[in-house]
Amino acid sequence: MQDISPERYSLRRAASWSLIRAGALLFALLLYSSSPAKAQRKEVWGVVTNSAGQPVEGAAVKLTNRATLTIRSFLTQANGEYRFYSLNPNVDYTVRAEKDGNRSKPQRLSYFKSSESVRADIQLNAK
Repeated sequence: MQDISPERYSLRRAASWSLIRAGALLFALLLYSSSPAKAQRKEVWGVVTNSAGQPVEGAAVKLTNRATLTIRSFLTQANGEYRFYSLNPNVDYTVRAEKDGNRSKPQRLSYFKSSESVRADIQLNAK
């Protein structure tokens, strides 16, 4: 085993910490560059109404990602409004609503590339 002088030991230790800091910085930059938060996200919103055109409170709105078949849900507010945030602009979605057995027809949303916010009003059909 070799003895290392205190000066060489300090230089090696400083070099080691420099490499660790450089590696941490590189990792952080790579993580940031691949972050989905950096990508432009979209939203869809609208109002759920009954067949008379009145807003429906408490309707279950379901948004389906057509690529992964993941479903997100939202219960409408008193004004019938719903909103889904942070949607991938490169994926098509289907939105539909239901309350007390009344359902809407599914609407396909495939025009996210042109707008950050897409309005998709939904009308429930009577049973």
